Amino acid sequence: MGQWIFRVRSNRTVSFPVAVSFAGSTWSIIYEDITQSHNFSGVINTDGEFSSVSRSHRLEDQNSCDTDVKCSATFRYCGNQLLENFGWSKIEESDSDMVNVIVGGRETTTSNWVKFGDFTTTISNGIYRMGSSDAKFDCVEKIEPLGNLVYTENPCPNGNLEYIISMRVAQSDEGIIGSNVGAFSGIISGNYTGICPINVQSKSIGIKVALAYSNDGQPLVLLLDSLSNTIIDYASYIWNDQLFHEYRLEKIDGKVSLYIDNYLISQALTSSFSNIDGYVVPYIDGSSPDGYILSGSSLMSNSNLAVYLFDSSLSNILEFHNNYLPNIIDIDLIFLSAAETSEIQYLENNDVLISTDSKVEFSFNIDGYDGYGKPIDGIS
Repeated sequence: MGQWIFRVRSNRTVSFPVAVSFAGSTWSIIYEDITQSHNFSGVINTDGEFSSVSRSHRLEDQNSCDTDVKCSATFRYCGNQLLENFGWSKIEESDSDMVNVIVGGRETTTSNWVKFGDFTTTISNGIYRMGSSDAKFDCVEKIEPLGNLVYTENPCPNGNLEYIISMRVAQSDEGIIGSNVGAFSGIISGNYTGICPINVQSKSIGIKVALAYSNDGQPLVLLLDSLSNTIIDYASYIWNDQLFHEYRLEKIDGKVSLYIDNYLISQALTSSFSNIDGYVVPYIDGSSPDGYILSGSSLMSNSNLAVYLFDSSLSNILEFHNNYLPNIIDIDLIFLSAAETSEIQYLENNDVLISTDSKVEFSFNIDGYDGYGKPIDGIS
């Protein structure tokens, strides 16, 4: 299934003739650059499916380079090495169009991930296995037991982002259903498994995606405020079928969207999540940290991304492992694309993403000054 995105590039000014200059027997036209606001109008005909996306604009210089980007980063991990030993690779545009199109660019520098908790990790055939989970900790981890997780610094925490993890739940004990271990109630009741494929943290927002079971045994995906673990939204989804599923979180211009296997599962405004700037927890020795504290721990005080094999803030890690089978998850992809710009970006309700493996026909007009608007037609 292919995807088509309508994208337009236009100049912010138009060179407009304003006068004629004479010098002896020669003459020349005098032009003036006039700022213009383009409106694009037209139609798209396709046998594919349409879905809403967000639209933004950016400023470019004469070399087509961004002039309003404060921060941008693209990273990828494909299960080729132990994540905590080799990290993930930064992806940058290469000189080869084929490389850029097929694999997204060339791998350059690497950035570290950290493993927290005394659980095992292995690599086999491009799959990174976390587990079995365990309630054992070293001396530092006993002070502030976050659970079993891997995490890394978020390289671009304050802008828009797309964060993807392809993961399979290889083992999750359904015996917790209806017990007091990891129990929650509210807009829905059930039990947390402790598995959180996505945790995105910055000073401005904390977002967590947790896997759980409802009281009647339905597998659930919950969107949480990661600071308070408040349930923002939830959906039923069969994640416990021993298959890989792609979890994709998008944070774009005031809106958080969660997709699983390209299906939109949940949406919420960023204002629904806590602002972490107001929460500063002192270190164990009573001193005050410079930044903020994640999940009550001074061990993760920077903006970060994390994958939880077992999140001890959602369920008692000792009670769970004393009574139930440990968690095991497999990962074959982690991907991040993030950018922060100085330009204000807006959501538009008429933007479209077209999913089709067949034909797309389009015809658009650029509204400008009389005689300067040009039609754009195409077929693919």
